[in-house]
Amino acid sequence: MNIRLRTMPKTFSTLILFFTSFYTYSQVYGEELISFDFSNGIPEDWEMSSESGIGLWEYRGPLTIPDNTVASRGSCGAQSEPVESTTHENGFVIFDSNYWDDETGPCGNIGSGIDPGPHSADLTSSPLDFTGETSLVLTFQQQYKNFQGATSVSISIDGGNSFEPIIENNTQVGFFSGDLNLASVNISAIAANQPDVRIRFHFEGLYYYWMIDDIVIYKPNNNDIFMPEARYTAFNFNQGFSGIEKMEYSIYPRTMITPFQFHADALNIGNNTQTAVTLTAKVFNQSEEELAVLSSSPISIPPGEFSTLATEEYLPSETLGSYSIEFQIDQAEEDEDEENNFASKSYKMSEYTFARDKYEMDGEFTPADEFAESHFELGNYFEGIITEPLKCTSISVAFSENSSVGATTNGLILNLLRDSVMAETLPYEINQWDLNQVGEAKFVTLQFIEPYLITDTIFLASFSSFQENGLVRIATSGISPASTTIIEYPSENATFYTLTTPMIRVNIFPLSSLPGCTNSSAFNYDALADIDDGSCRIAGCTSELYPNFEPLANFDDGSCEIIGCDDPEADNYSPDAEIIDNTTCLYSGCINAEALNFNEQANLDDGSCIYNDAVLFVNEEFGCAPFSIEITNQTLLNEGAECSFNLGEGTILKMCELDAYTHTYDSPGVYTITYTYTVDDFISTAEITITVYEAEPAPLLDYLDDVNQITCTNCLNENSYNWILDNVIILEDAPFDLLNPENGTYILELDNGSNCTAQSAPLIVTSIEEDILELEISIYPNPATEFIQISSPFSSFSFQLIDSFGKVVATGLLSSPGAHRIDFRKFSSGVYLLKSANKTYKIIKT
Repeated sequence: MNIRLRTMPKTFSTLILFFTSFYTYSQVYGEELISFDFSNGIPEDWEMSSESGIGLWEYRGPLTIPDNTVASRGSCGAQSEPVESTTHENGFVIFDSNYWDDETGPCGNIGSGIDPGPHSADLTSSPLDFTGETSLVLTFQQQYKNFQGATSVSISIDGGNSFEPIIENNTQVGFFSGDLNLASVNISAIAANQPDVRIRFHFEGLYYYWMIDDIVIYKPNNNDIFMPEARYTAFNFNQGFSGIEKMEYSIYPRTMITPFQFHADALNIGNNTQTAVTLTAKVFNQSEEELAVLSSSPISIPPGEFSTLATEEYLPSETLGSYSIEFQIDQAEEDEDEENNFASKSYKMSEYTFARDKYEMDGEFTPADEFAESHFELGNYFEGIITEPLKCTSISVAFSENSSVGATTNGLILNLLRDSVMAETLPYEINQWDLNQVGEAKFVTLQFIEPYLITDTIFLASFSSFQENGLVRIATSGISPASTTIIEYPSENATFYTLTTPMIRVNIFPLSSLPGCTNSSAFNYDALADIDDGSCRIAGCTSELYPNFEPLANFDDGSCEIIGCDDPEADNYSPDAEIIDNTTCLYSGCINAEALNFNEQANLDDGSCIYNDAVLFVNEEFGCAPFSIEITNQTLLNEGAECSFNLGEGTILKMCELDAYTHTYDSPGVYTITYTYTVDDFISTAEITITVYEAEPAPLLDYLDDVNQITCTNCLNENSYNWILDNVIILEDAPFDLLNPENGTYILELDNGSNCTAQSAPLIVTSIEEDILELEISIYPNPATEFIQISSPFSSFSFQLIDSFGKVVATGLLSSPGAHRIDFRKFSSGVYLLKSANKTYKIIKT
């Protein structure tokens, strides 16, 4: 194996942030006593102080400069976002150490600002009286980012002469809390029944920032255990040789199965000691069969204390497929808020793929502005745990749609310290087919020039961007623990880590195997390969918009042929057409042979017809109140002509030049428009009937979380309904009950067939667990010839089958988990889309 050594200089590290992370649990578990949301700024009776007297805490409000849309304004704060607190729109407070130390940059120009660090700054509340209160919890919402130093909270009960620490945030260098972090601590032992309680927020250190909002002191429930985090490995960045050991992976290769150990953090946010506290973890396969149940040893947790519960190890099944894990914390006492005792996670077992991403693209990595033109290397750390010799022969990546076709990249394997290249691929030019949109997961697999032999070690799998032939933008999916996803800019000697996971995977095989492309139709077919590694590239036209679309192609060879009209006089003239089809030509004009200006060539009526007799044109003849129409006079207007339009509800127009005159009928009814045209002794009349219906009531939506279903409480079967998710129609002419939705904003739009529509108020669904969203149906066979069979893991599942012209050719509803068969013999060859509420699947009919 050729190992290339690299010199890796020490650099100033920072974070590049591309995600919002927030907990979905409540902030207050009991009776609120006092709160501060900073809607009117920092209270006048609070104290601010610092060692220098220059750098102080600041209020960011809607009317301040800078306002509450700005987070850190320091040199390294360009990527920061305001704390996503409950009331951030009315303001929050911040200590902006990066700004005080270095406001102009470049990022890392330490000590160049108006108040060089390190900083020591306090924000102290006014005296708070808790006389008579026996139990208290302090909670607040925050966002913080560390370089050197710590952020902490302390309490005084002696008039501010001394303070006792109660919270110290993570002090790890470069640690970022996420856009929102909730801190809670039981302060009963210190502050209960005290008449003078002062809370101090203390920033000690250099660089970055701390934002705080929505401070609440409340009287807690007596018995309440809270699970802030659960995981299926023993991962802990503060332990182990590198801190990266035992990470969670989304996909495991069955060639390298590692034991799980289920962990959950348990925080007693109640007033009483919780006894016999245990964690139970259950493992299910994709058929919802229970495979294992493991429990931790029981412990007691005093009020305000935190413990980590762990079960015995569990060896995952090597059967291919998806798996889910349900975590639950129980205690001897009756929990007064059980909803915060649960969590769920999922993973997949594959033949050879090792991955950390969450399966589908949800964003992309974009370099910061200062590195926009720089060569970069972006990658994920992986841990190789083996019981027999293995090799990594290829690397897979998903590129986002903002990549440039023809841009050059290549894959690399680096050692833990990133100072040696252990394996690399040949340069690769990004192809049109490779580009992913949000929700897609098209991977390109590149083989290493020489395999990387797996040992019990940690390695970095990365992709590079040379930026010579265009942009390389790698799709991201899910979040990464700090320091486990690395971005390097070698020419600038800059190294950072990101908190989003690039969709970069590695493929691991037995040492004796010969992985490669086994499809003889592919241009990279390997006759010696004995196992297919997913690298096959089949050339062809990959766009469904063209007649020579090749459904099996995954490498666009530029052969797509444009069909179009080559007549320059046509409305849709296509000078670039490669296949001429003039039956598609469109010509606007008057298509009525009785009109004075009949156009024999026209095949698209544009409303321009002119007649001798009285003729009027109305764009719509029926609809719901209030109903607006446009009236156009199509009569040849002779000199001296007079025109009268009686609109049937008291309005009379005495004019001839009606250029799309707009009129609105406010009330339901049937109205006759009578048009009288007079020239000397010649009189001609025309009539049109307008029908105005009662307005349809807007649908009323409700989400039933126990069955994961959205229902409409005032919908009628005779109406047609469209479901809209995040402003995009996902189902047309569908049932008005939506089964198995995903998280998002839903609108139900009805059409009663009489040109009457109405939309529901937006319904926001945010509570669906991740394991529900990741469940998938299975479709077999695909490609299909005679039939397809749809198997669903859901308790209820509805779908539409749509052809390449957008026409719904079949629908179905499964009321329980099971299978549904569709006869495909009556359908023509091509690509079909099976569309459900939360996913779209492509099916090929051969």
